[in-house]
Amino acid sequence: MAEKKAKDGKGYSTSNKKWLIAFGVLVLIAVIVVVILLVIPANTYSMVETLQTASTSTFLINDTEKNNYNDFKSKISGNSLINYYSQEMNDTIILTESLTDVVTYYNQFMVFAEDNDVLKENYKVVKDNLEEAFNDQKEMDNILSEVSKLADTSASYLQNAMVDFRTNYYHWLDNYKDAISGLSKCYQGCFKGSITNNNASTIILNTVNDFINVITNDFKLLVSSDVKADISSSNYNYSSHGKILYFESFVDAYLNNNYEINNYLFKADLQDKYQKISDFFTLYNETNFYEIINSISNSSNYPITKTYDVEDSEGLYDGVKGFLNQRG
Repeated sequence: MAEKKAKDGKGYSTSNKKWLIAFGVLVLIAVIVVVILLVIPANTYSMVETLQTASTSTFLINDTEKNNYNDFKSKISGNSLINYYSQEMNDTIILTESLTDVVTYYNQFMVFAEDNDVLKENYKVVKDNLEEAFNDQKEMDNILSEVSKLADTSASYLQNAMVDFRTNYYHWLDNYKDAISGLSKCYQGCFKGSITNNNASTIILNTVNDFINVITNDFKLLVSSDVKADISSSNYNYSSHGKILYFESFVDAYLNNNYEINNYLFKADLQDKYQKISDFFTLYNETNFYEIINSISNSSNYPITKTYDVEDSEGLYDGVKGFLNQRG
């Protein structure tokens, strides 16, 4: 009998078939699990909760953070060897408050977002980047707390602390940049029947992204060039002051006061204004305002210095400059 089994191979074949069946069952289970995960709706409301937290608990909102930051700023400003950081520290407050305003604007709408493919593709980007920003905020809080506790106000200590703080602030800003970009996509893709989702809101919110992208890149360059143990300011090239002032006024004019977004569909003059901005993109072969914003100078009155060799009989570029510059 043993000889017959060995000859016809039935013993080996039965064992092999059982193994193949078991393997097939495992593969089938794995496929079923993947299908279930794809079919189950994404937990998009977790993004809404994280956004609500960001709108009320972001950096420099609570009194402890404000007091510690102002103490750090005072120590920097009071040291003649490194007080060249003072403008950056003042602007950081303005920039942070403006970003909070942007998040607050989006927070009004996201709870009503349509649960569609756009939301599913972007909710995790928003949620994860805001949560990363919360971690960066904790790191900044630790630095500010340490500076406030110590009496050491030497230039080298404060400069090292400033470099560490800026590095974490840049990461915080970069995470906000990506989160706000995701929010912009959700806004434009999840409120298709809303009167507030129109040509004006699209251009305004895309411009907010352009401002944030430019300013974030400025901070990235600062992180790489201004390093510890260098208090000479020779490698310090802060170029964001004018851009941040423009951004603050832009957010205040178009998001904090959202008249143009809310009334675009009812006002012919607003429709004409934003059509001309769209015409600018076509005539000048541009897709965004990055290069224009990046050209804002820190010199007197902070002019836009970007130039084009384009025949513009309608004055479209002048209209764009006025659109970007809401400083009064």
